[in-house]
Amino acid sequence: MRPYATTIYQLFILFIGSVFTMTSCEPVNEKTDQKAVSAQQAKEQTSFNNPEPMTGFEHTVTFDFQGTKMVIPYGYLARYTQDNATKWLSDTPGQDAYSINLIEISVYYKKTDQGWVLEPYNQQNKAHFIQFLRDGLDSVDDIVIRKDACSLSTTMGERLLTYGVKKMPSAYPEYEAYEDKRHIPENPYFHEFYYIKKGENPAIITHWNNRVNQAEEDNYSTSVGSCINGFTVQ
Repeated sequence: MRPYATTIYQLFILFIGSVFTMTSCEPVNEKTDQKAVSAQQAKEQTSFNNPEPMTGFEHTVTFDFQGTKMVIPYGYLARYTQDNATKWLSDTPGQDAYSINLIEISVYYKKTDQGWVLEPYNQQNKAHFIQFLRDGLDSVDDIVIRKDACSLSTTMGERLLTYGVKKMPSAYPEYEAYEDKRHIPENPYFHEFYYIKKGENPAIITHWNNRVNQAEEDNYSTSVGSCINGFTVQ
């Protein structure tokens, strides 16, 4: 079970703003930019000396996003573990920070009495993460964070209308809502919803049906593309 699409985006906002510590460092130049490596390359070059998390917050790992440093609790870094999440990234890779272009943050969606929360790997939810790393699991997901210019257009909604998508009443004041239920012979179950948020932190949330034949049931997935505090978050 996962939260509603707009709830996911609000969780992203809170998540980026409260969980991570971000600081500016020296401006990126050609020399430092050449040193930037992908997350996978960083994984291959670094050590894995931290123990398995108990709460997910015992250690932090620092990453350098082209001039902005982000300090991340290591329980959110399940994608960067070895041996089925038994070996975790070391705090210090022999340099000030891991130099990267993007990072994949793995979170577990948990519903509490106070609402939904995004949890890191811990001893209570570890089985979900291990299955996620092996086979994929709907209640665990990746949040991909990039340090680049926002690519979301302020005319997203208007562009959808040119493709035959219909605007509909929105239950969420901050969002414009659109429905795409065009007749597509090769996929009669095609059905998509779009929720668009404009302004300082724009976002587009897409909710679509994966069903492709009569024998299946409706099965909806959700994706979020957003710009939050100078980062592209998906």
